[in-house]
Amino acid sequence: MKIDPPRPLTAKERAILDLVLSPDFAGAAELRHQSTSAVVVGRCACGCPSVDLRTEDSAPIARPGSRLVPSELEVLPSGDEPPGQVILFTDGGRLSYLEYVWFGEPSTEWPELSRVRVVGP
Repeated sequence: MKIDPPRPLTAKERAILDLVLSPDFAGAAELRHQSTSAVVVGRCACGCPSVDLRTEDSAPIARPGSRLVPSELEVLPSGDEPPGQVILFTDGGRLSYLEYVWFGEPSTEWPELSRVRVVGP
């Protein structure tokens, strides 16, 4: 679902993105630079908090080796709910999609930072 005009990342989106990009991996420095100008240009139509991202064209291009960034967040379960993940995609070396993957009922909100753990290279 397209967002027009693009909007800045919320504080929670910014914190989640920063955590995913916190480990060192090929292309991390460029993606961190891109993240400073990232804006939200779309949302998942299912109602989950996943967002499409766009960065400034002048930001350096990353070469992470794959569309899927090698760092992710594990979302620890709360109560009897199953765990989840937050993954990040690039397109052409630019940040493109921050996705909340769940394994039970879909969530409409990003997880609390106290429930996430960085899993990376």
